[in-house]
Amino acid sequence: MYKRYISLFCVLLLVLSLFSGCTKQENNDDTAEEAAGILTESKIFINGYDQDPNSDIPLEVAGFDSPQSALEYFEKDDHIPTWDVLWLVVKNIDTDATDAQGNVVHRTLSLAENDEKFFMEDMPLEFENSVNKMTNGELILEVHPSIYKEPVTFLDGNNSISVNNFDLETREWFKEYDSVIITFRPDADGETQPVAVETPGSDYGIQDSKYGFCVVPVTSSLMYQKSEFNQYPASPWIHEWIHTIRPLSGAFGIEIPSPDSAADYGYTVEAKTQALLEAQAQAQAQAQDVQTPDTAVPAVTPESVLFDFYKDILSGNVPDVASANGKKLVITPAMWKAFAYTLDTVKS
Repeated sequence: MYKRYISLFCVLLLVLSLFSGCTKQENNDDTAEEAAGILTESKIFINGYDQDPNSDIPLEVAGFDSPQSALEYFEKDDHIPTWDVLWLVVKNIDTDATDAQGNVVHRTLSLAENDEKFFMEDMPLEFENSVNKMTNGELILEVHPSIYKEPVTFLDGNNSISVNNFDLETREWFKEYDSVIITFRPDADGETQPVAVETPGSDYGIQDSKYGFCVVPVTSSLMYQKSEFNQYPASPWIHEWIHTIRPLSGAFGIEIPSPDSAADYGYTVEAKTQALLEAQAQAQAQAQDVQTPDTAVPAVTPESVLFDFYKDILSGNVPDVASANGKKLVITPAMWKAFAYTLDTVKS
């Protein structure tokens, strides 16, 4: 008799599960219909874009007929996009490289404990906080630090690490992220025959149509330790990361400045100093107390000018020098959403 009741109970559970499954399927169908009303069946994302055959810019993204339709949609969407960054620190190198004179040198180097701590704990946080402030809360950038323990056994022509340094399994792992930032040390402090590296690093653009990839070689511990002489230690990483954003903006037909072109847009020590002097004079003229003593204008450094330039690029405040009406070269909130959506879509 008990077995009979148990059998009836099992049948009842089966009926309930089938009903639940149907309800879930109906909900999924409703969601699919709603999505179909927003997205088109076309997979041609960038219409009329002159694609370089050697470029990895993602052009085929399911969703919209054109870049403009994507931006129009995201202008009405109020979510804040996230941007996942794999922050990969190379612990060991065992490789040939070249010095400034072109001589071949061999480097066998393992990160010191203090270097590893800075690269894994301090610098990722500095980079994340800086970018999130620069984008004015329109983008939530999340950094995921990880250590790469396998020794790197070759460098490319720039004495840098490229995607080709990693096996297929690791490259597949990279595709889980929107950006991959590699940090490594080519020399120990005090090296008498230092490796010749590009400063601040190398940008390899959009890789496999799925993620931005860049490398920052740290040539000295002074480069990342924050001090009165180095107020902006995250700058080299921000510089290279911006380079990886530009192919995406170009695919949308949007121009944002190269981080190498600060002076072209008026970002110089002289221009910033003059702007501070004018602002000080205006403030004093508006002050009620005309006896207010002059205060010294803060010293302007090349590093502070570059940091301001990077901030204005990411917040859309760089003046378009070719425009006579005060137009800005803007990364709008809709653009951040479209960029993030593009990378997320090509991963599926």
